[in-house]
Amino acid sequence: MYHATEVIAKTFSEKGLKYRTREAGKLSMVEAGFDGKIVKNVIIRFLSADNDNDVSVRSTEIACYPEDKREMGYKRCNVINKKYRFLKFVMDDDGNVNAQFDFPQETSDECLGMMAREIFIRSMNIIDESYRDIMMDILL
Repeated sequence: MYHATEVIAKTFSEKGLKYRTREAGKLSMVEAGFDGKIVKNVIIRFLSADNDNDVSVRSTEIACYPEDKREMGYKRCNVINKKYRFLKFVMDDDGNVNAQFDFPQETSDECLGMMAREIFIRSMNIIDESYRDIMMDILL
């Protein structure tokens, strides 16, 4: 397990956040799931590929735009990205929308765990606040 994963896991434990750690190939990660007021069953992953603190944060799929609504999906991601500065929404070629954040490589050990906690909480709130608009696009 990489150093950043250990630091984040320690902070999550200390703060009472439910999480799990695991390894997949050359990655180690902390995974923490949540149910918001609107969105359900989203997992936020804190991914490390080495012993640096440049952690990548990625959500599981939030929603999927059908092919005939992908243009609307790109526009929705842009609207959300203008509204929030910490988390960025992206849509892949298959219409899957997820949220992303990247820590700077020079993040100190002293800051990393608390920053991860803050990003997790902000991610929960931003994804939950944005989900209704995303689903309105898809369903209407």
